[in-house]
Amino acid sequence: MSVRDEMQQIAEQEGFSSIDEWLVAAYNKHRSTKKMEKIYGFAYSTFCNYLHKLGVKLQRGGARPHKKIDIDKDELVKLLSEKVPITRIAEKFGVDRKTIYRRLDEWRMR
Repeated sequence: MSVRDEMQQIAEQEGFSSIDEWLVAAYNKHRSTKKMEKIYGFAYSTFCNYLHKLGVKLQRGGARPHKKIDIDKDELVKLLSEKVPITRIAEKFGVDRKTIYRRLDEWRMR
């Protein structure tokens, strides 16, 4: 069985209609071709080549992008108007203070 056939089989087992769909979803989930190599048993270079052909920009050196954390803007505004310290607000949302400051900058509230 070819690598492509094996990948198609895994894609179908995981509920995807194409290898391309499965590869992109798997990469978005694991964010590492090395992890994918361990999980699925294909060489990481195989994943790199396929993802490159699909136009997926790979992370280098294990760097991961910040996951977008959902912070309710109305709740944040309410807490700020009540003069709640940023540290307490961050604890309430379960995030670091830097995340609150980044969101305030993003929403041009600071």
